[in-house]
Amino acid sequence: VSAGKDANGHTIFKAERSKVTIQEVIAEEGPRLPGVDKSQREFNTGLVIVVQHGKKPSNELIERAEGIRRQWIEYFSITTGRRASMTASPQ
Repeated sequence: VSAGKDANGHTIFKAERSKVTIQEVIAEEGPRLPGVDKSQREFNTGLVIVVQHGKKPSNELIERAEGIRRQWIEYFSITTGRRASMTASPQ
């Protein structure tokens, strides 16, 4: 339910917490397909720098995007328990 707005004008919501077990998810959605032993382990994502038409990205912007790219790859590795890998390389 809506509970007002925060200092930035964003809606605040109030709700009741419901615990859901993995068994309940499997009962509702079925087993994971493909199974964990056959699932994809290597991923590649793209990173796009957007600038005004006719402009080139500054070196600073390119360096910042590169920092985001490196952090994204590390974050993905950590959040998958290092069971999957991510690249962000041009193809």
